[in-house]
Amino acid sequence: MLRVMLVLDSVVEGGAERSTAALLPYLTEREIDVELAILHDRPGLQDRVTAAGIPLHRVPDDRGRRGWITGLRALIDARRPDLVHTSLYQSDLCGRIAAASKGVPVVSTLATESYAADHLGAPHLNRVKVRATQIADAGTARLTRRLHAVSSHVADRMAVHLRYPREHIDVVYRGRADVTVPDSFDRTRFRRELGVDHARGVVLVVARHEYVKGIDRVLAALPAVLAAHPETVLLVAGREGQHTSALERCIADAGLGDAVRLLGHRPDVDRLLAVSDAFVLGSRREGLPGSLIEAMASGTPAIATDLPQVREVATCEQALLVDAGEPAELAAALVESLADRTAATARAARARQRFLDRFTIDRSADGMVAFYRRALAQ
Repeated sequence: MLRVMLVLDSVVEGGAERSTAALLPYLTEREIDVELAILHDRPGLQDRVTAAGIPLHRVPDDRGRRGWITGLRALIDARRPDLVHTSLYQSDLCGRIAAASKGVPVVSTLATESYAADHLGAPHLNRVKVRATQIADAGTARLTRRLHAVSSHVADRMAVHLRYPREHIDVVYRGRADVTVPDSFDRTRFRRELGVDHARGVVLVVARHEYVKGIDRVLAALPAVLAAHPETVLLVAGREGQHTSALERCIADAGLGDAVRLLGHRPDVDRLLAVSDAFVLGSRREGLPGSLIEAMASGTPAIATDLPQVREVATCEQALLVDAGEPAELAAALVESLADRTAATARAARARQRFLDRFTIDRSADGMVAFYRRALAQ
């Protein structure tokens, strides 16, 4: 049995963390003896991980990176994994150094394209610090056997940014569990609980409040949507972040208070999708759009930013793809989707079939097992 130690920054409710937690039981089914080490013990998915029987280790952080590296070295000595798998920046940096110093093969996941122009242009980031981060990331990446990328676009771009051989980067899509709700689910009652039972069009965004997620773009398009469909309500499910205050100002300045619900983090995205008439992804950048995959699994009509990573997931046959930087174009797509329910439903049905063909969590688990074996055989 192959012993793999995964290292994450934390298990907070983020896309990378959720997909990892969901994948772990599927790896154990494939005779991978997997355990998880985290650098920060922030509230999140700990119970979900331990309930699946996965050993969870908290690495002390009393000395920052030096403490993490020392703690991971000790954990590797104690647990003796065949392979260490890191994901996210701090875990990559510390996990690569710790594993390499112990002579244990290490691999890392590339969850998004970092260091691109749009990343450097994010208002809350310091360009000099980002470049220093890139240098450290590229330097420690040389300690890995192989890299795993969540999309071909991420693999191609990060090979350039990290100066890493593209042939040593494997693409395995992060799958999602099937999104279904029981027949007993009362959609009318749930809409009433959300305060949107009066709405004739419920539009859903699932994203944390960060600039990169482009929620502000959806808000900019909303007035034109309301002009055509006055009883539309926008639901935004996602935890607060660096862009929360800006979003609240945008809602207030545009007088959108009655048409927008900032729901915060929600554990019931499947039910939100079930009562929504349209799903919107307005992101400026994505690694692999997991929330779009969930919308496709649920059969909810989708509108998404026309990014290369998005086109790997859905084509114009399965979703309306738009330049979300143009509010008028995004608004027109939303108006079309809400007005022509027959066409929207047909696109959603094709999207669900594409999910079943390409993006199930079983396919992801098979791909990761093959990736691990390639890394060890290299």
